[in-house]
Amino acid sequence: MTLFGKVLVMLNLGLSVAMAAWAMGVYTQRIDWSTTKGSADKSPGELVKRQDRLRELADTHGFATLRWRDAVTRITAAEKRRADAQLWYAAELKKLDVGMGPVKAVVYKNGQIVVPDEATGLPQMADPADPAGQPIVLSTNEVYRSDWKTTEDATAAELKKIDKLVEEEKRLTNE
Repeated sequence: MTLFGKVLVMLNLGLSVAMAAWAMGVYTQRIDWSTTKGSADKSPGELVKRQDRLRELADTHGFATLRWRDAVTRITAAEKRRADAQLWYAAELKKLDVGMGPVKAVVYKNGQIVVPDEATGLPQMADPADPAGQPIVLSTNEVYRSDWKTTEDATAAELKKIDKLVEEEKRLTNE
C-alpha cells in the first residue's frame, strides 16, 4: 500500500468519527418541535412555547392598537388647532403691521398667559395698559415706520444745515 492510500484511509477514518460524533450530538440534543405540554420532568415542546408567545403578543397588540388610535385622534386634533392658531396669529401680526384693527396685547395673570378656551389654546387679548392700569395707546408698525422716516429726514436736513454752517465758519475763519 502506498503512502497516498494510507493517508486516504486515515482521512476517511477521521471524517467517519467526526460525523458519528456530530450525529450523536444532534440525536441527544435535538429540539422538541412537538405540541406536547410540559410536565414535571419534561419541558414543553418548542411549538407550544411559540404559540404561548404569540398569544401574549396578540394581547399586547390589542392594547397597543387602542393607544395608537387614541394618539392618532389627539394628534389630528392638535394639528387642526395648530393650523387654526397659525391663521389667528398671522391675522394678529397683520393688525400690528398695517393696522387692520386695534392693537391688542396678551393678557397676563400672575405671570401666566390667560387662555380662556383650552380647546383652541389661543391667548386672551385686551387693550394694552401700564402696570398702574392706565391705557396705553399703541400704533401700528406702519405708523412707527412713517414717524421714523420723518424723524430721519428731519435729522438729515438739520445735519445738512449744520454742515453748511461749518463750511461757512471755515470760510469766514480763513478770510
